[in-house]
Amino acid sequence: LQAGLLMPRVIKDFCDEFPGIRIDVHDVTEYEVIEKLRAGDVDFGLGSALAMQDIVARPLTTDTFVAVMPAGHPLAQQPAVTWRELADVPLIGPPPGNAVREQLDMALSRQGITLRRSHEVILPLTILGMVEGGLGIAVMTSAMSRLAQALGLVTRDVADPVIRREMSLLFHADRTLSPAAEAFSDRLRHHCREPQA
Repeated sequence: LQAGLLMPRVIKDFCDEFPGIRIDVHDVTEYEVIEKLRAGDVDFGLGSALAMQDIVARPLTTDTFVAVMPAGHPLAQQPAVTWRELADVPLIGPPPGNAVREQLDMALSRQGITLRRSHEVILPLTILGMVEGGLGIAVMTSAMSRLAQALGLVTRDVADPVIRREMSLLFHADRTLSPAAEAFSDRLRHHCREPQA
């Protein structure tokens, strides 16, 4: 989903400056990003995955986790919620093996907290649709807040503790980027360092 939230403005600016360069976006799951990097199908990817033996992760940006829920949910009446409160409600979220879930579950396990997921689906938009349909609430990264609000959902910061998710540019360790891919990745890193309006 980062391809739809982060990339469009950067692609437009880059293509305006370099009209002869074509940018192909592969809007796939994070697992598929890793597979495409390994197969040499893409120059780089975006994801939450940590560095691996054959994959280099360059930190790009961080965000925090928020609870996403219908406006009428009892927790929506609070300005923020805690992880312990969320441990008591059924959640909608990604399945085991998802990099964002692994980062979250690892951080919560250090606090002795386990979340109970009643529905597990891969795509973030499906998670939001299930929340909008009244099937439960979700824990997602704050990058999803704008989309959640467009669907009429509310987000609440989750504290005690605040947990951050790191988004990285992912590269294959044994390959160098083309000059065009290097220029685009530089533009993307610069965009992520700028304050967002």
